Amino acid sequence: MHSEKWVNAHLVEVIEPPKNSVILATSKACQNHIMQVGENAYSCQFHPEVCSHTLDGWMKIPGVPNFFEELSVNGLEDLTSSITDNLEVNNKASFTLFKNWCNLVFD
Repeated sequence: MHSEKWVNAHLVEVIEPPKNSVILATSKACQNHIMQVGENAYSCQFHPEVCSHTLDGWMKIPGVPNFFEELSVNGLEDLTSSITDNLEVNNKASFTLFKNWCNLVFD
């Protein structure tokens, strides 16, 4: 699976992976994007759950609009446009991730 359009915004981030974890995916923005802990626990720090209404919900959380404003080099409007413009690619990659996870867990 390959997507360079994941929504990657961390108010909180796992910087030090748990003992005995296996790092499955990294990026320039995050060294622990996807990890496996033990045989049955998986974690991802990007946001595959983003859909058309996710951003609206996030913007109602106190502090999040300011966080996004600071996160984006070109401001909040540019960041929200980027998320909206890449929604189709993100959703397709998210569905692939979900199918792969189901195959792993339920096989």
